[in-house]
Amino acid sequence: HLIALILRKRLGSSTYAVSSTLERIADRLAAEVAGGVRRDSRGGVILADFAEDELTEEELESLEEGASPKTEFGPGAGQKLDSATVDAMRAEVDELRSYAELARSITVNQKAVKLNEALDKGFERLKEIGAPQKAIIFTDSTKTQEYIARTLTEAGRGEGLVLFNGTNNSTAANEIYRDWLEANKDGDVITGIPAADRRKALVDYFRDQG
Repeated sequence: HLIALILRKRLGSSTYAVSSTLERIADRLAAEVAGGVRRDSRGGVILADFAEDELTEEELESLEEGASPKTEFGPGAGQKLDSATVDAMRAEVDELRSYAELARSITVNQKAVKLNEALDKGFERLKEIGAPQKAIIFTDSTKTQEYIARTLTEAGRGEGLVLFNGTNNSTAANEIYRDWLEANKDGDVITGIPAADRRKALVDYFRDQG
């Protein structure tokens, strides 16, 4: 049930998010088939199938608690796969990849279209009251975040766009971080902790230039 819930959540986020997750699962299973042994005892979905910032604490705990000595195919972690298990896993890999390909074929998600419409209305209202025309958009997947960013950029909203996630290591984020370090090299703002400084750099950029 947890697997189904997580995949439904990814699909609700975007087709890009669910296709990425399905490909990760397929890649892991294919690697296990190629190696001839099960690398993890949980089967189905494991932590390695997700980006580090794509699971809630509850989902992480559920996946960790779901570890068991046997998988749905039979062998546990480290045990050699028999021919029947290999055949079943290969069939599942093919099925997962077909679903991922189907998801990738859906290139326009209506939530992105509606988002642009909502931003038009929201920014018009902010302009009327003299407030800064800024918006914070939350996503539960970095793939969805990247898709939304592309859509906004294509719609002419790319200037001042900032992506904030668990890694903050995109090309744009790195450039913002370097500029921030240079601008604050003589002050006492820099903590020397890269992760914290990156977050501060992105927040400052959004506040001042976003």
